Amino acid sequence: MNRLNRVLALVMMVLLATGTVLQAQMGATTVAKDPDPVRNGISMLLANFMAKGMYRVDHTMVKNKIDQKATDFVVLDLRPPEQYQLGHVPGSISIPLSSLLDKLDMVPMDKTAYVYCALDQNAAFGVMALTMLGYRAHVIGDGWSAWQKAGYPVTME
Repeated sequence: MNRLNRVLALVMMVLLATGTVLQAQMGATTVAKDPDPVRNGISMLLANFMAKGMYRVDHTMVKNKIDQKATDFVVLDLRPPEQYQLGHVPGSISIPLSSLLDKLDMVPMDKTAYVYCALDQNAAFGVMALTMLGYRAHVIGDGWSAWQKAGYPVTME
């Protein structure tokens, strides 16, 4: 893995996590202005990333892949460990967003990563970092809450 790409992904995650606000409201994405032009630019990039559906998949598609026992993917849960322990998608790998770059060895490069978190914004941070590092990664739209609301299986194992 290219060291420069890893550093760029880390910088992007830090910039995104420390100053940007993204809110999706009924399909429309709005971005809170940040006085820092770099963070504001990244916020706009993230807004377009989410609004256009780039790298976004429906939770039903992921559920179907799990039901079919497909082996070409992994599901990543980027929530804190305490939340993961309270329930998660069966078979998902717990990698808190804050330690994603330190645990890349847990994410196989030859499989597509479907990523969820409590907030789509956080999942998007992870997907953007993974994509910059050469992974195929997608946000599971509406994340953990959509999975639960659909009544899909949840495990605490």
